[in-house]
Amino acid sequence: MNDTGKLKDVADGYARNYLFPNSLAVAATKEAVKNSETKRNAAKAAEAKTKEQQEELKKKLSGMNVEITLKANEQGKLFAAVTSADIANALTAQHSITVDPKLIVADGIKAVGDHETEVVFPDAGAVNIKLTINKE
Repeated sequence: MNDTGKLKDVADGYARNYLFPNSLAVAATKEAVKNSETKRNAAKAAEAKTKEQQEELKKKLSGMNVEITLKANEQGKLFAAVTSADIANALTAQHSITVDPKLIVADGIKAVGDHETEVVFPDAGAVNIKLTINKE
């Protein structure tokens, strides 16, 4: 239960004997309420800034093409599947864009050729990027 910063009305004994000794709550003084409001506003501002940054990065990545060169056999099958870290490194090297590999969906790309993958942002949705896998 994440009720951080919310005001709750609880029984005096519960607050005095359990919540206060275990540092799970503080008394709702004017100062504590003001402090809580300040923290809540700061968190909202940080969340809005993060969402704005994700939207901006999403626009940059939209329709982008990334080339990756990996070892493959004669039939064009890769010796190792393309990982999200490979894609993130290629984005950084080719386009100077840093993306957390955890946000990249790289499901089972094991062949040379053109592929599409998704970068999923928690607050801004997903964007597709094009991958060109070349044989080394």
